[in-house]
Amino acid sequence: MNKLSQNKFFIGIVLGCIVFLAFFVRIYNLHDWQYFKMDQGRDAQLVSHAINEGPGMLPLLGPRAGATAVDNGFLRLGPAYYYFQYLSGVIFNSTDPEIFAYPDLFFSLLAIILLYFFTNLYFSKNTSLLIAMMYAFSFIIIEYSRFAWNPNSLQFFVLLTFFGLLKFLNTEKIKTKLVWLVIWAMAMAIGSQLHFFGFFVLVGVSGLFILLRSEFWKKKKIKLLSF
Repeated sequence: MNKLSQNKFFIGIVLGCIVFLAFFVRIYNLHDWQYFKMDQGRDAQLVSHAINEGPGMLPLLGPRAGATAVDNGFLRLGPAYYYFQYLSGVIFNSTDPEIFAYPDLFFSLLAIILLYFFTNLYFSKNTSLLIAMMYAFSFIIIEYSRFAWNPNSLQFFVLLTFFGLLKFLNTEKIKTKLVWLVIWAMAMAIGSQLHFFGFFVLVGVSGLFILLRSEFWKKKKIKLLSF
């Protein structure tokens, strides 16, 4: 095993240990300490009905956006959050409130791994590991990964959206470029359904970044400088 392979193996072991310990602190006493209030009860009731009666009962609209009243109704997010909970309930064949928190727990762990690769685009491997470890054991991050709530998985999809966009713009091969384009589009589509903050940030920043990197903008900039 050469030095490069040894270094990758070491990084993989350390990152694996971080994720394992992060998993442990997230599931510790999860059932007894489960946060379950009005929002969680509303969502659990909707998804439980779909699990018991069939996927045809899944709502076509997601949770309402806080106090955003419009006429006699509310602005609503997309239904992706409910579909994740539905899949969790079907896989574990249960409507226990703890089961509906599993998707947020799952995406929280994936976010640790993705954060390492994202930060590694700009920093050294050791620095990226340190950032991932600090994120993994942040009290706030742990707290919000232990219960079901639509914004809780947003951190993963924000990272995936911008990681996919950076890879898409910086990759030369057409086939690889298309793969990253699909990943970026899917991550942005899902993330924008988890919270209106995610919708505005993901769409707005992605659009602005593409505009700044586009040839059209570069040509306009050259023309302005020529004056």
